[in-house]
Amino acid sequence: MTSRDVHFWKEEIQDEIDSIMHNNTWVLSDLPLGCKALGCKWILKRKMKMDGTIDKYKARLVIQGFRQKECIDFFDTYAPIARISTIRLLLALAAIHNLVIHQMDVKIAFLNCYLDEEIYMKQPEGFVMPGNEHKVCKLKKLLFGFVICLYVDDMLIFGTDLKEVDKTKKFLSSTFEMKDLGETEFNFENCSPVSTPIDPSLKLLRNKGSPVSQFEYSRAIGCLMYVMISNRPDIAYFMGRLSRYTNNPSSHHWQAVSKVFKYLKGTVNYGLTYSGYPSILEGYSDVSWINNLEDHSSTSGWVFLFGGSAIS
Repeated sequence: MTSRDVHFWKEEIQDEIDSIMHNNTWVLSDLPLGCKALGCKWILKRKMKMDGTIDKYKARLVIQGFRQKECIDFFDTYAPIARISTIRLLLALAAIHNLVIHQMDVKIAFLNCYLDEEIYMKQPEGFVMPGNEHKVCKLKKLLFGFVICLYVDDMLIFGTDLKEVDKTKKFLSSTFEMKDLGETEFNFENCSPVSTPIDPSLKLLRNKGSPVSQFEYSRAIGCLMYVMISNRPDIAYFMGRLSRYTNNPSSHHWQAVSKVFKYLKGTVNYGLTYSGYPSILEGYSDVSWINNLEDHSSTSGWVFLFGGSAIS
């Protein structure tokens, strides 16, 4: 609040509170005897563009769900998401049947989920209601930070007729507060030139080279994993090897990671393309026959093709 960006933070904080109040996320209530109120915290984040400039400021009110106790406050934890192979299967079907694909995003998806449990939270900093300072927020809907979560975030809409797709978008927008992300694109940019990601015979050692930042190494691995899952399964084997060293990376491992980035830049036009043919499911498997010099193990692999490209 003392930074030069204070105006942007206050604007985003107010926007978050407005969304929360608009969705009737809580009601003020006296704290029942024997109950404890969870705390909450403002998380402020700058979202950056690829060139390093600020894209936007984001403020989020997060409940301190880590204070919930297992078998007392919750029993199951889950975050249901679609498997990437399911999404690829849908894309392959869209290519086969010549469907239009449109992507929608549910704004503040958590706030659309009702709670069955009785949960109380302290009033957020900066927004304590005058005259009701002793009261707490009785939650009717979810907030970020809960141990249990179940929500819809992104949607893909399929249809043969663009008018029907538009009709579906309008219906969803009247049900949820939606953001239209436009026609779906699955490509990546700025991702650096060599012909192979890693020499398969390279022996990666745990104690070779000088230490490097664990945070930076993990962030690089996360970026590459995202690229691999979304559109580049050709680096899957190498990512499986490199991700083993996130706890204690060295310059030796960082050099190997850098080569994967260089390979991606040199092959930036490669990717999964669903032509729609053939419209049958094909599967292949193979094994590397003990070519791993680290532990002399063998790595098995598989690929399933549908609609002209890999789905898993």
